[in-house]
Amino acid sequence: METRLDLRFRIVSGLYLACFGIGAFNHARDFLAYGWRPYSWGPTILELFWTSLILLDLLVIALLLSRFKRSGLLLAGAVMIADVIANTYALVVGPVGPKLRFWPG
Repeated sequence: METRLDLRFRIVSGLYLACFGIGAFNHARDFLAYGWRPYSWGPTILELFWTSLILLDLLVIALLLSRFKRSGLLLAGAVMIADVIANTYALVVGPVGPKLRFWPG
């Protein structure tokens, strides 16, 4: 019989799988549409990171579906933290920031 903890883990794992699958799809779509440098407007380090998310997202999915679930969760957390830092940098400091306007005026 499945416990509540098992059910919660399955729900959270399903959400992680869906979100990382969507992320991998979107980055792969950019790569296929725009070639080797889909984010050439950004700094090279961010461009490399965002492109590497194709493989990192797929690795998270593979680990979560394997017997290495704990490693998958740890990698998922690390990828999410790194992605938030990279996106925040791009919006606040990097080339994206000046182009976006969140407030009127």
